[in-house]
Amino acid sequence: MIPDNPISTKDKDLLHRYPLASRIAGVINRFEGDESLVIGIEGEWGSGKTSFINMILDDLRTPKILSIKFNPWNFSDQNELIKDFFDSLIDALKETDESDTRAQKIKGYASKLLKQSEITLAPEFSALGIVNFKLGDVHKFGGEDPLEKQKESINKLLKELGKRIVIVIDDIDRLDSHETRLVFKLVKMTANFANTIFLLAYDKGKVCERINEKGIRGDEYLKKIIQVSFTLPKPDTQDLFDILTSDIEKTIQEFDEKHWDNERWRNLFYSSFKSFFPTIRDIKRYISSMQLDLEIIGHEEVNPIDFLGIEVIRVFAPEVYMAMADEKQVFTSTDNVSFGHNEYRNERKRVFEQILAEKSPQGTSDGLGKLIKQLFPQVNSLYTNHYYGHEQQQYWRKQLYVCATDIFDKYFSLSISSSTLSEKKLKDLLATINDRAAFTENLRRFQEEGKHRLVLNRLLDHLNTLSDQQRGNLVISVFDFSDGVKNRKRGLLDSDSQAEYIGYQVLKQIAPHKRVAFLTEILTSTKRLSSSIHLIGWVNHAIERQEKKEVIEELLLNKEDTDRLNEICVDRIKITAKDGTLLTEKNLLDILYEWKAWGSEAEVKEYVAEMIKTAAGLLALLRGFEWEAMSQTFGSFVAKSERKINKRALMDFTNIEELDKRIHRLNENELRYEERTLIKIYNDSSADTFG
Repeated sequence: MIPDNPISTKDKDLLHRYPLASRIAGVINRFEGDESLVIGIEGEWGSGKTSFINMILDDLRTPKILSIKFNPWNFSDQNELIKDFFDSLIDALKETDESDTRAQKIKGYASKLLKQSEITLAPEFSALGIVNFKLGDVHKFGGEDPLEKQKESINKLLKELGKRIVIVIDDIDRLDSHETRLVFKLVKMTANFANTIFLLAYDKGKVCERINEKGIRGDEYLKKIIQVSFTLPKPDTQDLFDILTSDIEKTIQEFDEKHWDNERWRNLFYSSFKSFFPTIRDIKRYISSMQLDLEIIGHEEVNPIDFLGIEVIRVFAPEVYMAMADEKQVFTSTDNVSFGHNEYRNERKRVFEQILAEKSPQGTSDGLGKLIKQLFPQVNSLYTNHYYGHEQQQYWRKQLYVCATDIFDKYFSLSISSSTLSEKKLKDLLATINDRAAFTENLRRFQEEGKHRLVLNRLLDHLNTLSDQQRGNLVISVFDFSDGVKNRKRGLLDSDSQAEYIGYQVLKQIAPHKRVAFLTEILTSTKRLSSSIHLIGWVNHAIERQEKKEVIEELLLNKEDTDRLNEICVDRIKITAKDGTLLTEKNLLDILYEWKAWGSEAEVKEYVAEMIKTAAGLLALLRGFEWEAMSQTFGSFVAKSERKINKRALMDFTNIEELDKRIHRLNENELRYEERTLIKIYNDSSADTFG
């Protein structure tokens, strides 16, 4: 964390203000007068007034200077203010004055000011041999001389002290109207002593606003109090940028370099990012917040450039940040050219502009809009003719961009939600890719967390970083894992289809002349056939489409290659049919169809005929032809699932009447509950039922 502490010495002056501070110190060193000198240091909140005063004081570290920092926040009324001020003055004098005369005079003067009060000055110090001063004890310190006479005496003593007393009163602009006037009254009238210099730090605009009352103009009032004023020069823009970028560089050192894009950073920085840091205080506030949030979420989980940009919104426009979190679709949706597409884009644009108009701090909406458009190309596209399709999401996700649907929540919840995947866990998974057993077991752990589909999807982002051996391990492990995930229904989001899609995308990464050998290794190494058979089916389907003159992408294999692979598949199927493991395959129906297409239909039917002669084989066949149908009642938005047996497909492999007879002969009393349920599903399914 970077504390918001002012600097104390000139060697830490990054804004090159020391020359001016030194000149003011020279003015103080040369000052001699019967009344005090009041110097105003004016600047906005966070502009570095305290640091500037500290450099002045650092230049005044000589035996001829007595400096006092008076905190004006501790008083509740005028008497408390007077008491605290003179206690501070007496404390400072005690450390430099061997006699007690000056302390006695000042205490007597202060006591007379407080005479109508019940307040007692602070206990005197044993070094001066004086007990607590109480009301009515004025005679001990010069009797009842008038205030003016006492003040003249104090002035004389302070001149004889041979020191200039510099009294700093900071943060006056944080006081309310009444307190502000009391402080200025103290400076101008009550403590107007010889050889005394007041350094007052304040925001002139805020102070004038608080003094403006009953015909009194704040600026005119200040002219009567402040004899010399210095408006703190605004920091040089380049100096601020140097400080900001230096602090950012220290913070992002632990990020992965592959996620740093200099061009993208420049675009973000000069779009409006830099405009949010007009003071060093803004920089410190931002850097401290960013460092804390990175400790919470972790460097592995976010893109450094996106995190820098989102943190600007979170720190300086928190209401915009919260509104964005609630409108995820507005910022992450990609284009789907369909009915209502333009209406949806217009609605997203309306919500975005409403957030900026209603939630942005004053004067920041334009800058926030530019910043958000840099971070979210989908939002920027609402104002251009450019369109982004869903395929772009994979690249954004791989780069950990906030605009990616799967990554967005990390930036706005600062945690890994159930719908998001930890980048660290993904990296840990990929680190085990050389060990198939370990890799597969880690996939199963993600399944226990309900995140296996997220993992399978994210593995696609890393295919081009792997060696061919690692790609082979990946496909084999994913195929073996997917076989253990139960799916009664098939679709784009089920684990089998994801696994096969991964296999197809991996095949694209393999050099063309190595693809047959690569697939042969997959077919002979996977523990189960289902996914590998489907993958070969995908390749065959591409060739079939080409033969039909359909538009397709470049073929991965030619017809001769797929014929060889089909033969290998049939050989593997026959082996599993002979050793009995084919019965346990999850997608038995699909395997039988491919066996029929690539081999001999007679052999397949012969296998099924033998299979249904036993109760176990018969039930395994029914299980292999089971699927889950989705239905929706008219007028209802709730979809219902229903288990069915694909009798139409069964008719391609066996005689349904013969199958019915064998099922009828089963003794249900000898069957388990799940097996009896399977029989009921078969009986309830019609011959027209298909999957």
